[in-house]
This record gives sequence, C-alpha cells and structure tokens, in this order.
Amino acid sequence: MADSPEHKFISESLDRALNKCSETRLLGLKETERRTFDYGCIILRDASRPLVSQVLWSHEEGIEKDLRTLLFDGEASLKIYFVRDRVRSRAKIDEVLRAYRGNPETRSLLRGLRIIPVPEGFDADSDFDRDWMEGYILNQASSDLLFGVVFGKLTASDVQTFSRHGGPFGLKMAALHVIATSGLSHGPTFRDELGYNGPPLREVITMLTAVGFIAGPGHSIIRVPTLKGRFLLDFGRRLLFERQALKSWSPELQVVMQHLVDRI
Repeated sequence: MADSPEHKFISESLDRALNKCSETRLLGLKETERRTFDYGCIILRDASRPLVSQVLWSHEEGIEKDLRTLLFDGEASLKIYFVRDRVRSRAKIDEVLRAYRGNPETRSLLRGLRIIPVPEGFDADSDFDRDWMEGYILNQASSDLLFGVVFGKLTASDVQTFSRHGGPFGLKMAALHVIATSGLSHGPTFRDELGYNGPPLREVITMLTAVGFIAGPGHSIIRVPTLKGRFLLDFGRRLLFERQALKSWSPELQVVMQHLVDRI
C-alpha cells in the first residue's frame, strides 16, 4: 500500500532537518540503504551512529511490527519512531514497551529508541501545517537526537558555567584544547604544553571536570575529553569562523544556537 502524503512528508522532513544541521560541519551525514525502514542514515561525529526511522500514520495494527523491526536492528544505535498522536496508539506502544522492559533479555534493545508524537490533525496539503511540522521535526531532531545523544548532552547551563568561570582570558578553552589533543596525565608536561602555570589552572580543571567536559578515573590526575567537551571546542571554532568570515550567523548555526538559548 502506498504511503500517505503525511507519512512521506514526515520522513522527508527528518532528512531535511539532519542535512540542515550537518551544514554547520559539526556533524557529518551519510546516506544508507533504507531496507525495511522509512528512513536511514549514518550520523558521523566522534563515532558513527547508524540511525533508522519508521513513521506510523494510518495503520495502528502495525505498531508491534514497527517496534520489533526498529528494536531488533542490530546495526542501528538511534531508532526513531514518529507516531500519529492518538490515545489508542499511545496505549499500544506503552503495552509493547512495557513487555520489552519487563524482560531482562530484551530490555537493552530499548537503548537509543526515541518515540516522537506528531499531531493527529496534520495535513500535508496545508502550507501552514507543512511549515509547522518542518520546524517541529527540526526541533525534535536537534533536541532528542543531536543534543540528547550525538553532542554529548550539552546544555545551556553547561555553556553558562563555562563562560562565567573567571581567570585569564582563553585559559579554560586552551586547557580543554590541550586535554582534547594530548590528554592530561602528568602535571608539569601539561603545564609546559599549555604554556601557563598560574594558580587558576587547578580551578579550571575542577570546573571542566565538574561540568563534564573532561573526565578521569577516581581521584587520579588523568583527564581525557568527553563527547561534550569535544563538541564545545568544535562549536567554539565554528562560532569564530562565522564571526570572522560571514556578515551574520548562518541559518544552520542558528538552529544549534537557538537550542541552547531556549534552555537557559
């Protein structure tokens, strides 16, 4: 049976949203064969994350099959299910997921699953509805997929804590950069590479660790960058590039910036 216009639009809108975000160069996107899915791709960042997506619009009897197909795809780390928001659909999804959670052998399959409800009254023939849905899916992709997983769960609060921390200008970014490129395992070597040995350095390391930009085992001096820390560096580089090369922020970068502003 042919997909409805609404079904098709939602899948294509997810593709447009991810491609728009990839134009910031903060992540890569690679197409894959869709096989049995409505949409599939590989998100490239610190690691390759295969993504598959299904859309439920007209056939509620297919919920169990859709979820089984998504959950048992061993190659995908992100599994997205767009569901027409109806009480019957939500109840069936809750029933199926409860069964998976209750079984120790299938509980781990739920990792990476995102259920995204879409308004029941969406009409793909309406210009207003299409514009709204495009923005909605872009926001969901940014929030649930990118900032929720791929970008290391960076939040506006993290950025605020980082930016408000005092000390010599550029020290905290430089320290994060050195740890991201060389790591921190020996204090004198780290200070030599950084080119700084002032008192605020200890507080900078403490702040970077507390916010989750770097991590280390126990009380050891060893520190390595996290996904969140590496993304902050790349985000800062992109901001600097656009500030110097463009007259205004690109629409693609504004998507990323708006996500952080909305959550302050």
